[in-house]
Amino acid sequence: RLGNKLLRTGQFDSQEYTEYPVKSLSNENYGVYNCSIINEAGAGRCSFLVTGKAYAPEFYYDTYNPVWQNRHRVYSY
Repeated sequence: RLGNKLLRTGQFDSQEYTEYPVKSLSNENYGVYNCSIINEAGAGRCSFLVTGKAYAPEFYYDTYNPVWQNRHRVYSY
């Protein structure tokens, strides 16, 4: 659950784990996630907080000065 919204329920199968992938994190995905597990071995519950911070994009270039500049030629006599 994220708040009051039920995200997805697992189902009994041969897997030893269940996952909930978040492919693109946005502020709509932020919040407290609650996970409840019930199986033949017992029951368990966990909660975790998901937050994020956007960073400015970074650009890397192969050359020292990637921008071509048109400079005037200066001649002296």
